[in-house]
Amino acid sequence: MSIHNPDRWVVVACTVIGGDRIHKVLAGWYGGYCGSDSWKLSSGITEIKEHEDCYEFTNISGSVYKCLKNGYGMSGIMSENYEYWLALCKSEGVGSIEIVEGYEPSGL
Repeated sequence: MSIHNPDRWVVVACTVIGGDRIHKVLAGWYGGYCGSDSWKLSSGITEIKEHEDCYEFTNISGSVYKCLKNGYGMSGIMSENYEYWLALCKSEGVGSIEIVEGYEPSGL
C-alpha cells in the first residue's frame, strides 16, 4: 500500500462508453527549484474518510491519497493532462472525463 500526499488535487469522474462511472483522484506535486512537477491518476476511489484538514481517499489498488482541503485545484501539468484526456475522449468517442465541481465526499 502506498500513501500519497499531493500538493494539488481534484476528483475526476471517468466513464467508458458502455461502462460504469468511476471517480479518481488526479493528484499533482510541485518539483521545486531542482525538480520537475509531476502528476498521478489514482486507480479508482473505493472509500473516503474526511478529517478536519484533509480527505483520505482509499483506491482499488490499496493506495491512499491524503489530500489537504486547502490543496484542492490543479497545477499546470495536471491541467495540461486533463485537457489532453478531454480532447482525446471527444475525438475518439471512447467515453468522458470531467472534474467533480464543488467536491462533497457524500456525492461520490
